[in-house]
Amino acid sequence: MKNEIVRVGKYKGYTYVVKKYFHSKEEISATEELFNKGLLNAEWFCGYVLIPENHTLYEKDYNYIHENFDIDVHGGLTFSDRMNFSDFFECWNNKYFIGFDCNHYKDNPKIQDDKYTDDECKRLIDQLVKINKRNNRLLRLLKGLIKIFMRED
Repeated sequence: MKNEIVRVGKYKGYTYVVKKYFHSKEEISATEELFNKGLLNAEWFCGYVLIPENHTLYEKDYNYIHENFDIDVHGGLTFSDRMNFSDFFECWNNKYFIGFDCNHYKDNPKIQDDKYTDDECKRLIDQLVKINKRNNRLLRLLKGLIKIFMRED
């Protein structure tokens, strides 16, 4: 399986990447029946958002995120890990990303294309911004309560 970066963007201070994945002719011929039945796509897109170190979800596994946060993105989150890129994008090497793919049953790369995936990345970022704001407010409230209780002793 091969992949290439097709879009890179910045939205609300977050970096995101859209990659196109595709199977080689050999991979397709080896599992031709699955492709013919529409169970596998020969190509598809995935979206990834770089999670900054100061974010609530930094280094959280996507399963943990599913269980504890209400994230709505195409097909759900399917990736959380550090990524490495080519020399051109070396500044992102070993940075933490979360992501999703558009290679689910009945997905169509003509519909869930690079523009669609780009829009889903932005929708994911909107949710990440809300999560971080909410958690930062709760953290400030908790710190305030701790100060109040500490003074009472």
